[in-house]
Amino acid sequence: MYTRTLRPSPIKHIYKFASHKNGNVQTVESSLEFNACIHFEYANEARSFVAVVFTSIWHKVPFNVT
Repeated sequence: MYTRTLRPSPIKHIYKFASHKNGNVQTVESSLEFNACIHFEYANEARSFVAVVFTSIWHKVPFNVT
């Protein structure tokens, strides 16, 4: 897995959340993730949080069918 870099897209809505708790800007792909960032920001139980977008790479494995 690797972390994708989110860029502006005509298809997806990209949201940026400025986190005072983490001291950085979290970039997320959905309004649900954005709302979760708001909850994590103001939750006393959370010390910090990270919005990470992972992508899996699947390699095609050649096989013989007999």
